[in-house]
Amino acid sequence: MGQEIIKRVGERAYRYRVDRVTDPATGRSRAKWTYLGRLEQGASPPVQDRAAAMRTRLIDALERVLERTDYRELTADAVASAAGVAHGTFYRYFKDKREAVGAALDRVKETIDRQRPRFDDRIGTRDEERARVRAWVSSVVHAPIERTGLLRAWYDILSDDLELRTSRDARRQTYHAEFGAYLGRLAAAGIIEPVAEPAFAASLLALFDAIFRAIATEHRVVDQPLVDGVAAVFDRAIFGRASTNELDAQLRVEHHRGRRKAVEGIERLRER
Repeated sequence: MGQEIIKRVGERAYRYRVDRVTDPATGRSRAKWTYLGRLEQGASPPVQDRAAAMRTRLIDALERVLERTDYRELTADAVASAAGVAHGTFYRYFKDKREAVGAALDRVKETIDRQRPRFDDRIGTRDEERARVRAWVSSVVHAPIERTGLLRAWYDILSDDLELRTSRDARRQTYHAEFGAYLGRLAAAGIIEPVAEPAFAASLLALFDAIFRAIATEHRVVDQPLVDGVAAVFDRAIFGRASTNELDAQLRVEHHRGRRKAVEGIERLRER
């Protein structure tokens, strides 16, 4: 059963039901929005909407507390106090702190999934694809900037939680498959040279995990030079060499330019 959400546009309010659905092909979870109609002026928001707002409030408070408290020292009372609600309110929405952190992590994952480009879209020009990869890399690296405490908590839980590790591995495999398929499509379009897609994709994506660990455990600051550096690694690894098709195209252009210059030279000689 999904939750009911109110969206406001100006003075008007509209009701939607949001369900979590899983794509059978990719295994990825996404939000499905169903329009339920307009909320009449003066009507009270549904209970589900108020519950969703309180859940969001608690997750926001959890992230703030984790910025100054290690996960192992985190308490429900600290989260409730930061949210400005009674202690028992926390347990109305979450079984324990592990479930609350899981909900916060799910929210981050949804944000990353919304921001990252679709790799199954039409393949564009070389420059367009380089821009697509750079935008994606930037969005992924920037994701933990304001959630370093949550990221540290994730690594703390990961070492002891088999369920979380299994979920992480499944998500990682999905990313590897999607990115590997994208690299294959780039090669098929003649934009890059063919590569060992799964292994190549896994090697590049491992760089993200290394960066996240550095942020979590070494308090590495995510700044623009870091983002530019990671983007440059991806760009050089993927697009570093022109493909055979591109080289052929460049040679044809240069050949055409050479013939045109030769013709122009002959015409000038004739005019003399």
